[in-house]
Amino acid sequence: MTKSIEKNMLRSRAVKLPEVTESMWEQVDEEHRNLVQEFLDAHSFRDKTRKQYYSSLRQFFWWVHTSLNGKKLYKISKRDFIRYQSFLKNRGMSSSGIALKKAGVSSLNNYIENVVAEDDHNYEKFRNFTRGLPAIPKTTTYEKVKVTYDDY
Repeated sequence: MTKSIEKNMLRSRAVKLPEVTESMWEQVDEEHRNLVQEFLDAHSFRDKTRKQYYSSLRQFFWWVHTSLNGKKLYKISKRDFIRYQSFLKNRGMSSSGIALKKAGVSSLNNYIENVVAEDDHNYEKFRNFTRGLPAIPKTTTYEKVKVTYDDY
């Protein structure tokens, strides 16, 4: 299903992020890959949510691999995550798209705080770096056009 509505658009559509292929995913830190899989297996998300989180987390960790030189998750700072959001914004992604990517990472971070931190000494002091960040300004995609009586 593709969105083909172009009428009244205030901004152009964002360039899609390239799909993170299996060969790309294999280059990502093994710990990160395992955390994503464990997180997704531990939750009973709806199918669409699981698919979106899976894709969002793969995109995020590919960005970590390429832009932060594979920095470990417990060393990622709020500043690093703001850089990721800026990367998405600069590609023209909508505020709702950025919020979806943030939600996936935030949910993973909550899982790590609540479950993984008890067993892994690297994550003992881990805090969700997506919490307390400035709100993502809402972007308007379409110009609102009032429907005339005749159109109605």
